[in-house]
Amino acid sequence: MSSPTSSLSLSSLQTVALPTITALFGALAFLGGTYHFTSPIDSAKMFGLTYPTTSSSTDKKTQAWQKAYVKVHGIRNMASGISSMGLMGFLYLSKFCRDSPVAAQAVRKCIGICLVAGTVAAVGDGYILSRFVREARDEKAEDDDGAGKDKSIALAEEKSKGHMMMGLPILAIGLGWFFS
Repeated sequence: MSSPTSSLSLSSLQTVALPTITALFGALAFLGGTYHFTSPIDSAKMFGLTYPTTSSSTDKKTQAWQKAYVKVHGIRNMASGISSMGLMGFLYLSKFCRDSPVAAQAVRKCIGICLVAGTVAAVGDGYILSRFVREARDEKAEDDDGAGKDKSIALAEEKSKGHMMMGLPILAIGLGWFFS
């Protein structure tokens, strides 16, 4: 009789955990990207990034540029989620991959590459936010805007660390696919 822990193997992790976690990451990337795209100002606030509120036309142009930039971020996340979920769908639902172990292996490697690329995006986002935090602190030291700015900086710092840390499991899952 086998023990309950003997049924947990590397093979079972590859057939259950990798697809489940990858689908979850893909869905979160797609949904997060959709939110960034449809609500750029609110989604930017989630990262501690606030838009200046003035009525001059130059600042309106800056705000339009910032909204567009956040939407670009959203599209990137949507595409990332679609690519990983699409490749997984192709791997598990296509007759081509069911009939050809070589094709299935190639798709697994593609999923791994997509996730490793996602690691670059997550760590890059974290790095960009950490630069924002550093610059905001330097600016705050010169001209104190009060507690609102402190809250924004603290939130951006938290999101920066979160994005960098999230890069680790994304990398691990990507490597798991690539080397499976």
